[in-house]
Amino acid sequence: MENAVRLKREIAWLIDEKYGGVITPEADKDIKCLKAGEPVAYVIGFVDFLGCRIDLSRRPLIPRPETEYWVQVAIQEIKDGGHAPSSLLDIFSGSGCIGLAAARHFPGASVDFAEKNPDFTLQIQTNVEKNAIATGRYTVIQSDVFQNISRAYDAIFANPPYIKESRRADIEKSVVDNEPHGALFAPDDGLYYIKKVIRESPPHLNNGGALYLEFDSPQSADLQALAAESHFSDIDMRRDQYGEWRWARLMK
Repeated sequence: MENAVRLKREIAWLIDEKYGGVITPEADKDIKCLKAGEPVAYVIGFVDFLGCRIDLSRRPLIPRPETEYWVQVAIQEIKDGGHAPSSLLDIFSGSGCIGLAAARHFPGASVDFAEKNPDFTLQIQTNVEKNAIATGRYTVIQSDVFQNISRAYDAIFANPPYIKESRRADIEKSVVDNEPHGALFAPDDGLYYIKKVIRESPPHLNNGGALYLEFDSPQSADLQALAAESHFSDIDMRRDQYGEWRWARLMK
């Protein structure tokens, strides 16, 4: 029953957003895709994220409400701190949604997007152009974590792959069947990339800078220990809008 209600809602969203409320032959084809289990965001071709329109034509990871929530909180806290950042990094960037939101809310900052998958670096380029980010304000870098990153930043935003392989059967079928596994799953109980970004980020943070990091709720204790080992001066573990441990602010 729940799935039927969701499908009905998604079809209504599709018809309204993509076809202006008119059911066309192309709309019928898209409805069949939805009924076959394809994510509605891919069928529509975009999602909105903190005031930005995120194109998904190359099928990067679909931005989640949990990610949008913590990014919004982080941006507001930075604003409330009274010091406008001049340099920002969106690492494991995927669609570029986090960096785009940061660029929109901090118009005086330069934003670097770091992404390993060459197809998704093209997706990021599409999205910065569609969201009218001035050419001189951003750089898209193909990089495996910090491999090709040479500078330091006032803030780093990271949403790495963090689902452990043993949880694959618990993940919604449409996600496993359609979204990029490299953006979802990580070895070492899901901690492989979390360990790398925590251990390697301090040299890439300016004094007083912060790493904002998304993780899976069961990983909170491991993440806190890793951050302490890497000598972050302040470790602040946060919950998402659903009450689950979801993100951390780690201050240098």
